[in-house]
Amino acid sequence: MLNLNIAFPSTPTRFGHNSANTIDIALIKNFYYPFTINSIDDLSSDHNPVFLNFNFKLAEEPPNPRAVSTDWNAFKTNPIKNLSLFDSHPNSINNTNDLEQKITEFTEAVIDTHSHASRPIETDRRNFTPHHINQLLKIKNYFRKRYHQTLNPIFKSHYNRVQSDLKKELKKYNDNIWQKRLEALNTADNSLWRTQNFFKNKRPKIPPLNCATGTAVTDQQKANLLATNIKNNFIENELEDDNYNQNDE
Repeated sequence: MLNLNIAFPSTPTRFGHNSANTIDIALIKNFYYPFTINSIDDLSSDHNPVFLNFNFKLAEEPPNPRAVSTDWNAFKTNPIKNLSLFDSHPNSINNTNDLEQKITEFTEAVIDTHSHASRPIETDRRNFTPHHINQLLKIKNYFRKRYHQTLNPIFKSHYNRVQSDLKKELKKYNDNIWQKRLEALNTADNSLWRTQNFFKNKRPKIPPLNCATGTAVTDQQKANLLATNIKNNFIENELEDDNYNQNDE
């Protein structure tokens, strides 16, 4: 209710013959700058001085390097459906706690709606997974962990059900992505021909392997080359009789 924050160092500030305790604290009210507080043990006194430092230069959050494409029509309609800010008249907010709660709800609704209405611009180095699939993945990992901890078959059944739902959602999401990619293909930017060549050309799973005797191209040549290399690497060393000792045994 008083919105107080008690600041105290992590190490004791006064030392007795058989005791050590912290008797130096600071009360902070309505002051939201980050701070550090430390007990300074550089002096020989039994009572250490305390250094309380406030950082008035707030660190700026680095911009998110991931570019996104947002459906602004969905962004404008979804917050109103999922937000309780408009359920009551603003005059019914009579104290700061209700106001802070409504502000928090509004902020979370805006962030959540932006996440659902946005889709990252695909690049070769970043993979994007929708929010609902991430939630299913977390739930699946939770039930799997609980089953390994307790061996309770209930958690095993929950895990199997969530895993099945996750596979269905992943298949649905991948099918939707491919559908959008196919719809976006056209002949103006040659994207249609590049996609056609990608599926038409057969690509070897293992590239040609180079060795001292030449290049292995066919599957049979690659298999023989790998087998010979593994055989040579895992063969036992032949020791002469004169160098034999008990350590080798």
